[in-house]
Amino acid sequence: MEKDYPLIVNQLSILMGAGMSFRKALERIVKRYSDGVNNGQEKRPGFEEILKTYRKIVDGKGEIQALEELGKSSECKEYRKLSMLLVQNLKKGSKDLLESLEKEESAAFEMRKQRALRLGEEASTKLLIPLAGMLFLVIVVLIVPALMQVN
Repeated sequence: MEKDYPLIVNQLSILMGAGMSFRKALERIVKRYSDGVNNGQEKRPGFEEILKTYRKIVDGKGEIQALEELGKSSECKEYRKLSMLLVQNLKKGSKDLLESLEKEESAAFEMRKQRALRLGEEASTKLLIPLAGMLFLVIVVLIVPALMQVN
């Protein structure tokens, strides 16, 4: 879910910045995701949660209640934060929603970069043992013939 969060916030920010309402932006995100899944794309947990939220709204549950349930059911703190941000906007009609979404988008992008760096460091650590084994083999290949010539 953490992997999908920056993409969701980015799409939501772009669509709402273009003048779409929250519901229309959510509908567009869900439609793109559903079309991708129908064409063979793998299911993504973050987008599945957004899809569930959208279906709750379409089935007659209020937007505020559906977003609150998204925040409560999600184990990721990022989704809870996004849920609270959107609920606050729907309740109070905040004019600063776009600014808040852009700040959240930049924070999500930074989180994505940090995650990529961490995964890269883990991959390099996993490669260290095989590289050490190869170094040992090279040393053996060089030293064994030298020792045989000495005798």
